[in-house]
Amino acid sequence: MSDGVNFHGAITAYQAGATGQGILAGVIDDGIDEDSPEFAGRISPQSADLAGTRGINGEGTHGTNVAQVLLGGKNDAGTFGIAFNASLLVLRADRPGSCATENPSNDESGCRYPETAIAAGLDRAVSAGARVVNISLGGEDPPGATLRAAVSRATAAGIIVIVSAGNEGDTTANGNDPNNPDRFAQGLRDAGGGLVVIAGSVNENGTNSAFSNRAGAYVGSYLSALGEGVCCAYQNGALKTEGNFVFVLNGTSFAAPQVAGAVALIAQAFPNLSSQQIVQLLYQSARDAGAAGDDAVYGQGILDIARAFQPMGATALAGTSTAVALDAPLGILGGPMGDAGRVGTTGLVTDGFGRAFNVDFGQSLAQRRPDFKLSGAIGGLVRQQSAASRATALSLVTAPGAGGTDALAGLSFHDAQRARTIAASVVTRLDARTRIGFAAGRGTGGLLAGERGDGGPAMLIGDGAHEGLGFASSPGMGTLIRHNITTNQYINIYAERGWVSGSRWQDDPLLRYRAGRDSRYQRFGAAWDARFGPLRAALGASWLRESDSLLGARLGPVFGAGGATSLVGDASLILDMRDDWQIAAAWRQMRTRPDSRGLVAGGLLWSSAFSFDIARANLMRPGDRAALRFAQPLRVARGGIDLTLPVAHDYASGRTDFSRRTYHLAPTGRELVVEASYAMALFGGDLVVNSWWRRDPGHIAAMPDDQGAAARFTLGF
Repeated sequence: MSDGVNFHGAITAYQAGATGQGILAGVIDDGIDEDSPEFAGRISPQSADLAGTRGINGEGTHGTNVAQVLLGGKNDAGTFGIAFNASLLVLRADRPGSCATENPSNDESGCRYPETAIAAGLDRAVSAGARVVNISLGGEDPPGATLRAAVSRATAAGIIVIVSAGNEGDTTANGNDPNNPDRFAQGLRDAGGGLVVIAGSVNENGTNSAFSNRAGAYVGSYLSALGEGVCCAYQNGALKTEGNFVFVLNGTSFAAPQVAGAVALIAQAFPNLSSQQIVQLLYQSARDAGAAGDDAVYGQGILDIARAFQPMGATALAGTSTAVALDAPLGILGGPMGDAGRVGTTGLVTDGFGRAFNVDFGQSLAQRRPDFKLSGAIGGLVRQQSAASRATALSLVTAPGAGGTDALAGLSFHDAQRARTIAASVVTRLDARTRIGFAAGRGTGGLLAGERGDGGPAMLIGDGAHEGLGFASSPGMGTLIRHNITTNQYINIYAERGWVSGSRWQDDPLLRYRAGRDSRYQRFGAAWDARFGPLRAALGASWLRESDSLLGARLGPVFGAGGATSLVGDASLILDMRDDWQIAAAWRQMRTRPDSRGLVAGGLLWSSAFSFDIARANLMRPGDRAALRFAQPLRVARGGIDLTLPVAHDYASGRTDFSRRTYHLAPTGRELVVEASYAMALFGGDLVVNSWWRRDPGHIAAMPDDQGAAARFTLGF
């Protein structure tokens, strides 16, 4: 195959289904070898000899070589061209007898081309419906009025004309300036305006060929392409060889058909584009070379077909005016979603040229960084003051905040937040059987656990099942009413509101895309708990509302930036056994429905969390406590969001069809935590030692295991 296929990235076009099929490309040259298998079945019947009555079978091979670089067939023989399925309009324009001698591997030959024949070839290309015409010819004289008029007619009809820059780059013997295209190319460009592209040559390293005329004053219409060492020269229907060697092609004549082939590929793939847009696309997608930006050597740069088949300019959801940025995440997943949604949810976007591209929206939401909790859990100086009477209990917690002043923090590691300046709670008796509690900067879960007397093990990494809603919360205000319905049974009603944080100990910048607007949450619930001898049981249900997040996920404006409503179910058992042993188990099940906004048409997510603890008090000395926990934090088990996405776009009518696709949010990874803790009194304070192993942190299968140990010593003052 021609080196240009790989050098210019044409494989990307082929993968998109573009081969040039249905596009007619004209070649004004010395005819072709019409018996060559490279063009079998694709020579237009409107091909003609414009300088005589000889037919299109040429005396030389220049036209054959140019044509096979442009559209030589992919037939497992010889070479194949850039647009290997395009149709060929042969426009023979050589003066009879002038091509008797030539060198087929370069541009030097005795061929002469009357301007009237070239002009007739352009007019025939117009009548035949050609989309692009290649003119790999040159000269020291500018074109005359007849040819200039023909170029004007052709470009007015929408034909893109590709002309070689000339090969005087290393000599001025014929009077042309090597720092500008030859005068013939200049004249065609001046006559055809923006639809005439001048092609210069580079080698396989992307360096301007020594023989190639530079862009010079025609930088705005000059595009570089492979024209040195192009494989391979054709002669008499086969590769021209000598022993084990093949002849390669050199000259701007062979750079031009690389560009013409790119035009054919683009015209087939994107029939909505005008000829002016195709040329602008070629320039905008060109690979920069030489001095940054446009320059007088490489002009607009080096032809890059691969980039031309990628979205250019501003992109929007097809069929809408909704802007879609492809170079940045459209949101960020929530913690329970882990590594979900990486492939499979495709839709269409249109670029600045109105071209439709398939985009995998399954990769548009960024993964949240796994929450490595240790530094936040043990960092900072926390001070707690509390007081209690038979009727009332009061708690106040302070911690150093930004700037070294006292900052408010929660009563547990799960509530501690760097930005909070105070956390406080008060619980008082309404009557003999009813108590009411209020919390500021602290979740009602902590109030309820305190009223139940649940003092769980001191874990750093492995959260209990009831400690996670899928996001880290910054509680605002909370209220709890607890009523004793029988001797050992209680009913609890609670309400809480606050803010959804990015993660437990960190705040991801991606969450700030909404100009600092935070997601709020509200939660209302009821719970029952009872003691039956050594067994304590609890059941609960709650309603959770997130205003601008989905289990902590932030969906950008493209997705609708909506919120979600969840129903939460909880169950737990605690068994106090002999010899100070205790076994505890907890389960949380959540059913979440996202808001129908933007692309989101609905959906349903099922999530769960569990924890299992075994602990013993007075294990090694009086007052100590050892515990082991096995847990899974909240994880989406199944389901996702249903998106209404554009899936088909018709260029002719401009119609876009939409379909409902599910963006699955169940991760492949599953975080499992095993953590051991040991606590004891020491030197008037408390020593707590933890060690843990965590698989698939953040429910991300590709993450390495998290293992470690920590020791904390706290001293009251």
